[in-house]
Amino acid sequence: MNENRGFITYALVAMVFQAILTFNVEASTHATDIIFSTKYIIVDIDNRHISAQLDLKKNSKGFLKQKTKSSIKWKRAANGVIIKPNQPMIVSRFETAPNSVIRVELTQLQLIHLNDKLYQSVRHYNAIDENSNEIIEAFTERSNVAMLEKQKLKRWDLDLTGKKWTIDGIELLTYSEQPYFSDVASASAHFISKKHGEFIFFNGDKAPFKWHLKDNKLIIKTHINGKKQKYTFWKIDKVGNVGIEFVADVKNSNNTQLHTRRGMFIEQQETVFNLDAIVGSWHLGAHQYDHYADNITIPNIVHPGSRWELTNDGTFLRFKLTHPEQGSVIDCPDDTCYLACKFTHRLIAREGNTLYMENGVVSEFQPMSPLRLNNASVGVVEFNPQHGIEQFSHSWLDFSTLTFNDGKDYKKLRFMVQQQPDGVTNYTVRSFSDNSILAHYSIVNDVLSIIADKITSHYKVLSFSRTQLTACKYGDDQICSEGEIIKIDLHNGVFN
Repeated sequence: MNENRGFITYALVAMVFQAILTFNVEASTHATDIIFSTKYIIVDIDNRHISAQLDLKKNSKGFLKQKTKSSIKWKRAANGVIIKPNQPMIVSRFETAPNSVIRVELTQLQLIHLNDKLYQSVRHYNAIDENSNEIIEAFTERSNVAMLEKQKLKRWDLDLTGKKWTIDGIELLTYSEQPYFSDVASASAHFISKKHGEFIFFNGDKAPFKWHLKDNKLIIKTHINGKKQKYTFWKIDKVGNVGIEFVADVKNSNNTQLHTRRGMFIEQQETVFNLDAIVGSWHLGAHQYDHYADNITIPNIVHPGSRWELTNDGTFLRFKLTHPEQGSVIDCPDDTCYLACKFTHRLIAREGNTLYMENGVVSEFQPMSPLRLNNASVGVVEFNPQHGIEQFSHSWLDFSTLTFNDGKDYKKLRFMVQQQPDGVTNYTVRSFSDNSILAHYSIVNDVLSIIADKITSHYKVLSFSRTQLTACKYGDDQICSEGEIIKIDLHNGVFN
C-alpha cells in the first residue's frame, strides 16, 4: 500500500490543478458561519483553483458538484455537517502501469466550523484498483474553506461590452491517447456587443457566443467543438483593479466533466512583455522563477535551469530540454536531447510589480512523445528585480538536492517531505547515494535546523549566488557569528 502512496497523492493534487496562488475571499460579506439548507459555493482558502457547489435540501438530501456531480445525503454534526455521496464520487482515474488503473473516490465530506466564518474541509478518499476493485488505500485531506451562499453573492459589476478579457477554465481538454486525462484551458473573450461575443482559444481556434446578466450571474452560451456549452459565472472576489475571481457552473450536451470551475476574469490591457518585467524573479505563491540576462531561468533556485527568449511580439517563451540520461539540461552536451515542453507567457495586464499573465504549456504526455498537451491558465506574478533568496524556506528547500561543503568534507543530501496518514508531515534528510535517512530537519525563523543523532546544527543564509549559498553553521549554544562558514551547492545545472 505504501509504495502507491506518493503517486496517488500526487495524482490527486494534479487532478485539482497545481496549487499556485491564494486570494482573500470576501468572507466578511458573503460567507456564512451557520450551515443550513440552501445553495452554496465552497472555495478553498489555500488553493485558488479548488471549489465545489453544494446544494443542501431540507429533506437531508442534495447535490455536490465538482469534477463530477453526485446526489448526497447530509446531516448536522457538532460544529458543522457531514456529507456522504449516495454513490462514491469519482474524482480521478490514472494509470500506474499499462492496463493498471487506479480510481480515486470521495466517500465523505465533513465541514467543521472553525472561527470567523471559516470551515475546515475534511475529505475522505478511497484509492481503488479497477481490475480487482480492491481498496488500495484510504486517506484523508484537509484544508480551510469558506462557505458562500449563492443568492448573497454580489452582482456582476464589470463593464464587459466592447472589451477583451482573458478567462480561466473555458475549454475542456481531452486526448484520445490519454483516456484518463482531462483539464481546462483559458480563452480570450471579446464582448463585441451587449448580447454577442467571441472566444479565441490558446491554439487560435474561435467560437462565437451569446451572453447576458441575470441577477448576480453572468451567463454565456456557445458551441465548442460542436457541443452546446453553457457557463454560469458568480463573482467571488476582486482581482486588483483589472478583474475578478469567479466560480462557474458548466453544462453541455454531453454532461461534461469538470462541472465546477474556479479562476480569474482579467481585462486585457494594451501591454506586452519587455526585459523590465522579465530579468529578475517572478513569485507565484510559493514558487519562484529567476530569469537572468543571459537567457537562463532557474525555478526555486535549486531545480534544473532552462533557456528563455522574448519574441518580437512581446511573448515570453521558456523551453524544457531533456537529455535521455542527464534529464533536464540548459544546453545539450550532444545531439540526443529533445524538447519536452515549451512554456508560453503572454502579459494580460500590469499594476506596478503585479503581472497578470496567461501561462501556456505545450507538452509531451510520455518521454520523447509528440508535444500534444496544449494548455493555458491565468496567473498572477509578483515581479522583483532582485534574484535569489535571503533565507531558508520550505518553498525551495523541500525536495531539493544540496551539497554541503565545510572545507573538510562534502555531503550531497536530499531534503524530502512525506505526509503520513495521520496528517503529520515528516521532513527527512537523506543520502543522495542510497536514499537512507540521515537526519530530520525543520525551518524556524528562516533558519534551517538539522537534527542527527540528537545533535542539532543550525544554518543561516549569509549570501546568494545562482550556483551556491554561503551560510553559517552553529550549534544550540552558539549564534551565527560564532559558528563556521560553509558553502552549499545548489545543483540547478548552472556552472557560473
